[in-house]
Amino acid sequence: MEAISISAELFREIGHIADNESYLAKVLDFVKNLTRKNSMPMHGIAYLTLLEQLSDFQEYGKGWDGANALPLNNTVVKNFKAMLAKSNDQDLSGWHISPEVNGTLLLQNEANNAGINLGTRDFSYFLIKGEDVEGANNIRFTPKALIDTIKKLNQ
Repeated sequence: MEAISISAELFREIGHIADNESYLAKVLDFVKNLTRKNSMPMHGIAYLTLLEQLSDFQEYGKGWDGANALPLNNTVVKNFKAMLAKSNDQDLSGWHISPEVNGTLLLQNEANNAGINLGTRDFSYFLIKGEDVEGANNIRFTPKALIDTIKKLNQ
């Protein structure tokens, strides 16, 4: 019986708000502004998997390969995290990472026969199509440039 009276009271209050067009417009504007400010890409399984892989590789010390391999360079880690923060799961799907002996990071998508080597200031990429190899070296790193390259290689 008490739940019914609470529901009736809520309905009366909501009814007053719904009748006030100005109030509803303000609420809708507020909600729209929230969604504009929070329009960050959605992160899911691919994002979390890559972040976990990165975390594991950050623990590798000098000589992790049994020889003289360098640990991941801190700037390379920052670059990769900056790209991850601005990417979405659709773009990241199918990619995995591995450390390189020079402290850089290799991103690979085996399904597309593609790879990207991420350094401190730039990156290189390759794409194998049959017997043809396409690619570029020394592309200045920005998160957008790397994401655009990933999108290109995903096609």
